[in-house]
Amino acid sequence: LRRRQAAGGAYETAIRTAAAEGFLQVECLANEAAARFHAAAGQLTVAGVYLDAAGQAHQRLESRASTGSLVLLA
Repeated sequence: LRRRQAAGGAYETAIRTAAAEGFLQVECLANEAAARFHAAAGQLTVAGVYLDAAGQAHQRLESRASTGSLVLLA
């Protein structure tokens, strides 16, 4: 149980650090990994929260990529 709690905390730390440093791709991947971890443990509600967060990070990443493309075209 302690190892599972430590792993869950490590995912949360990775997500927060990636978000704070602006690494959207890492934030997205960490949220996806946390979702899989919690789903495997049968915590489907918690997994859904992480999956939603991954989707939001992915949308921000796509938005950033689209904006960069527009700048290159100008």
